[in-house]
Amino acid sequence: MAQGDFWERKMRLHTTRPDLLADAIRQAVGREASRVRSYRTENGETVHIMQVVISRLEAVPLTELIVAADPQAIVDVVPLPGSFGLRRSIRLAKRHSRRDLPDVTKYGNELNED
Repeated sequence: MAQGDFWERKMRLHTTRPDLLADAIRQAVGREASRVRSYRTENGETVHIMQVVISRLEAVPLTELIVAADPQAIVDVVPLPGSFGLRRSIRLAKRHSRRDLPDVTKYGNELNED
């Protein structure tokens, strides 16, 4: 997997077939999906919440694999907590070359240092 905060995502799954998806994820990316918790629906089905850290390039193929294995699965892919994501890439690209002007976003807003 590519290293660095910008590349990492958290994939969270809600499924009634956790063993099948855990095996599919292990074979596809070579990492284990951890089970976060389980709950029962009004229908009496047990839904398991699983998550795995992936790279942004693995998100689409892995989502397609999961939906093919379990069409009822809910898949969420979000930036990993604590990652810089897009903000980091904006800070690396300067919008102008003048040192006497503040750094700004593409909309003209000043970039904060927080």
